[in-house]
Amino acid sequence: NVDFLGGESATIINELGRGVYGVVLLVDVSSEESNKGSQRRALKIQAPIGSLAHEYSLLLEVEDRVQPDPSGFYPFPRSEALFAFSQGGLFMMTAGSESGMNLIDVANTYKKIMGNVPELIA
Repeated sequence: NVDFLGGESATIINELGRGVYGVVLLVDVSSEESNKGSQRRALKIQAPIGSLAHEYSLLLEVEDRVQPDPSGFYPFPRSEALFAFSQGGLFMMTAGSESGMNLIDVANTYKKIMGNVPELIA
């Protein structure tokens, strides 16, 4: 288990992906205050922090530009929290799938739904 401030804890389910600078884990996040039970999230642990912060802001930008369809379906991970430390950081997001999804998947899905990917997002 990983304990966070505010009474939340995360239980690691499995590894979604690994790269040169970090790892992405599928976790169950539960809160002492929530009656919802646990929720599946992706937790990215990476050093250095720069590209992690950039990915966090890109997903926020995508969320501003791409709204859920009428049924509420939203195909991309949603940024939830970014924790920066001197040696790296943690990035919590909704799990796009239980098998892993990356920014290339986001760009390809955007292209299928909306057409060309704007330069700002690409």
